[in-house]
Amino acid sequence: MGDRVMKVAAYQAPLRATKWPLALAAVLLLLGSVASGPVGRSAPPWRPVAQPEPPWFTVHPERLALLGNSVVYGVCFDGAPPRALVHPPLDLPPGHPLRRLGGVVIAHCLIDPEGWVVQAQLLRGPDRPVLRAALVRTLARWRFEPARRHGQPAAVHYAVSLSVEPGS
Repeated sequence: MGDRVMKVAAYQAPLRATKWPLALAAVLLLLGSVASGPVGRSAPPWRPVAQPEPPWFTVHPERLALLGNSVVYGVCFDGAPPRALVHPPLDLPPGHPLRRLGGVVIAHCLIDPEGWVVQAQLLRGPDRPVLRAALVRTLARWRFEPARRHGQPAAVHYAVSLSVEPGS
């Protein structure tokens, strides 16, 4: 048993003299790249690059004006989320690429206490005027059971997904 301990201790000897230059070079290379950052990039990869926020577009201007400075709750509010009652498919013009190929459009919506979409923001999908106009036409017809907080209807931000089947 004593022999085994001696063999393990002998095996864990410090680095030989020939490995020191390689180890030192690796450490210096690592420290140099961390200090100076990657070559040819404007920001280090661990810092996210700020993306501009997508523009909001108004679906029901008169309902948006009624909201005024009302409290609008976010994603994790302490209440019941809205539930879609009427949700027609996305009204795309004939020949639109999304209609031919299919896909998913995700919109961030502001839903008023009466269950109408008053404002929206395109989060996923080709941000083109034709798609935005189709999204406004479609979301203007959507109707939700309002979100509720402590039993009272509340205005909320809510994400909706609209699927487009290929060839529709």
